[in-house]
Amino acid sequence: MAGRVFARLSVTTACDTLRTGQLTAQRGQTITHSPPDASADTSWPLTGIDPPPNAVSLTATSVPTSDIRRPASGVRRPASWRLLVRGGPRVSPVILIDDIHRAAERLNGVARRTPVITNPVIDSLAGCQVFLKAENLQVTGAFKFRGACNAVGCMDTDQLSGGVVAFSSGNHAKAVATAAQLCRTTAVIVMPTDAPPEKVDGTKAAGARVVFYDRFGEDRAAIAAEIAEREGRLLIAPYDNPLVMAGQGTVGLELMDQVTNLDALFVCVGGGGLLAGCATAVHAGSGSVEVFGVEPEASNDHALSAAAGERVAVQVQPTIADGQQVSTPGRLTWPVTARLTKAFLTVSDAEIVATMKLLFEHAKLVVEPSGASALAALVHQDLPDLRGKRVGVTLSGGNISPDRFHSLVG
Repeated sequence: MAGRVFARLSVTTACDTLRTGQLTAQRGQTITHSPPDASADTSWPLTGIDPPPNAVSLTATSVPTSDIRRPASGVRRPASWRLLVRGGPRVSPVILIDDIHRAAERLNGVARRTPVITNPVIDSLAGCQVFLKAENLQVTGAFKFRGACNAVGCMDTDQLSGGVVAFSSGNHAKAVATAAQLCRTTAVIVMPTDAPPEKVDGTKAAGARVVFYDRFGEDRAAIAAEIAEREGRLLIAPYDNPLVMAGQGTVGLELMDQVTNLDALFVCVGGGGLLAGCATAVHAGSGSVEVFGVEPEASNDHALSAAAGERVAVQVQPTIADGQQVSTPGRLTWPVTARLTKAFLTVSDAEIVATMKLLFEHAKLVVEPSGASALAALVHQDLPDLRGKRVGVTLSGGNISPDRFHSLVG
C-alpha cells in the first residue's frame, strides 16, 4: 500500500460512541482519515472495530478488499462484525464516561436513584466505613433495569416493531421484559429450568414469553440467537452490550455523586456488565478508587482469568448465587474489568447467607444471594489495607421469595 491511502468508515448504530484506535465516531457519523506517510509497513490509527450488538450497518471504502472483512450492508440482526486493516492491532469497543452520562440522562425519571445506606454494625464487622448502594430497591428489584432500559430505549422504530430477545437467569430477564413493555414492544426471554420461580413469574408478569433451557447442557446464547434470526428480534445481551454496560455504569456514577472521597468499591460480578460500567464511572471520577470484583467460589471464572492473564471458562457449578452462574467473563466486559479491577475475590455460599442475615437484621434490607456477595467479601475476608477506609458496596438485587429467603436465612 505505497503512497497515501484513506478509509471512510460509516457507522449506523444504537451506541453513542465507538472508539477505534485514536479516533472516536459518534452515532451515524462518517470519519475519513488519511495517515501522513502510509506505506506497506505503516500501521495507522483506524485499525479495527467491533461494533456492539446493536449495530445495524458497517461499510468501508478505499481500502484494498484483501485487507477487509465486512458484512453486507443493511443487515439488521445482531452480529459480531470487524473491520480489519493488515498491519495494525485489533481494537475492541469500549464504553466511555460520556456514554454513561448519556445513559443517566435517558434513565432520568425512569430508573430509581437508589439510596446509599450505612450501618454502624456493618462498619464494625468490616473494619471500615461501608456505603451500601441499595440496588435491591431499584425498579424490577435489581440494577439490571438500568442497562435494559438504556438498550431498549435506544432502539429505533423498525427495531421496536420486531421486538427483543434476551437470555438470563432472572434479573436481566425481568428488566428486559419490563423495558420492552415500557417501550411498547414484545420480548422473548430464554431462562434456565432452575431459575427461581419468583423471577420467572416476574418476567411473565411483565408480558414476556419465556423459553426454558438446561443451563448445564444447552447454550442459552445460541438459543437466543436462533430466536432472533427466526423472528427478526434484536438480541439484548445481559452484559456483552455497550449500551447495557453504560446503563449499569450509572450505579457507580450515582454512588460517586452521593458519597465523597471513596477509597474502594466492591462490585458483584457475573458476566461483568455492572463491574465494567461501575469501574469506568469511578475511575473517570477518581483514579484513586480501588475496584474489587466479587464472585461465588462455584463460579470463579474472573479470578481464574485474572491469574491466567486471559479469559478462561469454568464448568458451571451449583450455587445459591444464581445471578452469578457464568462460565466465562464477557468478551466485551473482560478487557475493561481486567484493566480497571484491582482484584477478584471469591465467597462461599455460607458467607453469602451470613451476609444476607446481617443485612436483614441490622439494615432491614432483603437482598438475594447474588446481591449480597460483594458485601460478603468485605465482611468475611481479611483485607487489612482497607481498615478505616471509605468503601462503597453494590447490593445488586433483592428478587427472592419469602419462602426461599426463610429457607436460606432461617
